[in-house]
Amino acid sequence: MKKDNLVPKIRFKGFSDPWEQRKLKSISNRTVGGGTPATKIAEYWNGEIPWIQSSNIVMDDLNTVRIDKYISNNGLEHSAAKLIDKNSIAVITRVGVGKLAIFRRKYATSQDFLNFSELNGDIYFLGYLLYQIMNIVAQQTQGTSIKGVTKNDLLAVEVAIPRKQREQLNIGSLLHSVDNLIAANEDKLNQLKELKKLLMQKIFSQEWRFKGFTDPWEQRKLGELGLTYSGLSGKTKKDFGHGGATFVTYMNVYSHVLSDYKGVESVEIDSKQREVEYGDIFFTVSSETPAEVAMSSVWLYKRRHVYLNSFCFGYRFIKEPASYLYWGYYLRSAKIRHDFSILAQGISRYNISKSRIMKTIVDIPDDDEQIKVGLILNTISNLIAANEEKLVQLKKAKKFLMQNMFA
Repeated sequence: MKKDNLVPKIRFKGFSDPWEQRKLKSISNRTVGGGTPATKIAEYWNGEIPWIQSSNIVMDDLNTVRIDKYISNNGLEHSAAKLIDKNSIAVITRVGVGKLAIFRRKYATSQDFLNFSELNGDIYFLGYLLYQIMNIVAQQTQGTSIKGVTKNDLLAVEVAIPRKQREQLNIGSLLHSVDNLIAANEDKLNQLKELKKLLMQKIFSQEWRFKGFTDPWEQRKLGELGLTYSGLSGKTKKDFGHGGATFVTYMNVYSHVLSDYKGVESVEIDSKQREVEYGDIFFTVSSETPAEVAMSSVWLYKRRHVYLNSFCFGYRFIKEPASYLYWGYYLRSAKIRHDFSILAQGISRYNISKSRIMKTIVDIPDDDEQIKVGLILNTISNLIAANEEKLVQLKKAKKFLMQNMFA
């Protein structure tokens, strides 16, 4: 298919010439497939040549390859596998279409790959060009009986390429830098999540304590500290989607330690329903797995005419606790989640009763320690949320650049 427009929407300063239209095969002097040495012959394996299969390549990441298998020279000689030069691009054309990676070292692949080596251009520009093409191929074959793309069909694809090497270098360098930022933020995000997990394990087991706190935590049944109430009742489908009131959705409760004020839907005002109040804790009562019953969420807003959905129940403290944040994170801790999961009953869908939840023994630090625990866990949760949003924006920026910097 010929391209009508050979000028990208966004250009670096100093570049205005239309791009050249070529066949994809022109981007490299050598394109080779791969193969798999016989797995039952030990001497073919555990050598020094990285051998790559589809599962080793990360979707939407040209720079990460998780190498876990190596073959020997003997394995290379007695199979269809080929030794691919360094500075090549490995593209999956069969199982896992849409994934590809840039290699800076020599390697071999399974038969699911087509490898572009001896490249005629900047490796990063050509990598992102192939990434764009393979995304289109993946979309076209999704939901069909077609299991990939043939070598001949792929190499015959018409592509547009800058006439000047410098423009290729600029585009490739920019997109590579954005990918590096994405990778760095993903690493930071994973580290923050691991830190939060560790803090929750150590703090709620009382293995780690803040300086100055040594007294054991008080233990009480949850039902001794507060009372429960039901969600919406007596409603039909026609009552929802309009009206001057709102209700907190099931997914809002399920997904958030602290409820999201945006996670509500419209319903008619009804004085017979119980309105939620600041500090109320919501619990789901059913799930597809025992590990996900009784997911809790704390409501920290002062709003009128807000109800709770009918698939959850509410809990209200008799006496206001020192820190609602503490209770939000404590009720999502591994210990409490385990206690709730073993109370679940069912076969295809699991349920848990309010009475069982209310009999659960909970740990109560003194007021000052509650506040400190709640604040540190909420601070790191906010950092996680900020990094998640930054990651979303970086991925949007990459998508925009990919859509507008190629002809």
